[in-house]
Amino acid sequence: MCNCIVLEMRLKQNDDRAEVPKLIASLVDTSADSPMVAVRRQPPDHRLAMYRLSDVSRLHWSKIGGGIRQKSALHVYGYVMCDGMVSGKFAHSCRHGPPPHRAKVCLTKKYNEKVWPLVLERAGPKPKLRPSRKARRRKAKRLREQHAMLAAIETGGIDRV
Repeated sequence: MCNCIVLEMRLKQNDDRAEVPKLIASLVDTSADSPMVAVRRQPPDHRLAMYRLSDVSRLHWSKIGGGIRQKSALHVYGYVMCDGMVSGKFAHSCRHGPPPHRAKVCLTKKYNEKVWPLVLERAGPKPKLRPSRKARRRKAKRLREQHAMLAAIETGGIDRV
């Protein structure tokens, strides 16, 4: 029997979400040509779908999720065909036209621990984030204030403390 069918049967029998990581870990085989990965539409979403890693294309780091384009922390995202999952389901309705569609999905380290090195190999290293616009403005304001204070001290307008 296919591991994915076994996973679906076990998940239906056992509604305890604490058991999900153990079930997935027991069924993911990294020795196969194309290991299975658990994907979700947004990082906090509890719905998981299992895909073959070879079916996930354009792996990259992003802060914007699929579907409603919700912003989050930096995660690995990729694209899958909505009808190509091996098991499970993720947040996708096919309301905007007949399937199949290409859908953006998130791969988190949770539930993908065994295949995570392969995911990082394809997605590349985690990029360093640029500070937000607000943080850059605060820093620029602080620097302007420091320069004004130093200029005032040098011209004798303010006594040193």
